[in-house]
Amino acid sequence: MTQTIAQAASWDIVLAGECMAARPFAQSDEPEFLGVVEMLRDADLTMAHLEMNLGNPGEIEHPSRNDWVASFMIAEGRIADDMKWAGVDMLSLAHNHSFDWGPSGIHSTMKHVQRAGIACAGTGRDLEEARKPVYVETRRGRAAMISVSTGNKN
Repeated sequence: MTQTIAQAASWDIVLAGECMAARPFAQSDEPEFLGVVEMLRDADLTMAHLEMNLGNPGEIEHPSRNDWVASFMIAEGRIADDMKWAGVDMLSLAHNHSFDWGPSGIHSTMKHVQRAGIACAGTGRDLEEARKPVYVETRRGRAAMISVSTGNKN
């Protein structure tokens, strides 16, 4: 069977925004949940936006925003493993809570996401790294992502 150019260039892409998983979820077995996971896994590419930080006790030095305790937008690093299990290929990490836990929060989030095998963009050890696109090779071709946020001035 011959494919047309339009058919060969066709991608099934899933976009998931505002991911805020506070607890591990890979053990869930509800049929509706597993149906969503199947859609994420079956796509040629699944991109999501992580609207929180990941870090284990001892990795996060202190909250950084002014003199108040940072947000509760943080979860254990193993959440990244569950996201990979669910089929997430790329994560956007730039958001208004990225710096809530200071540089150590940014570094631990990146560490856990990359350890899980998920490409990420939008934060980094410096501005140059944070601005870089990330690339993923898929069965349909190479995908790129950049991630930006206007953030807060606190």
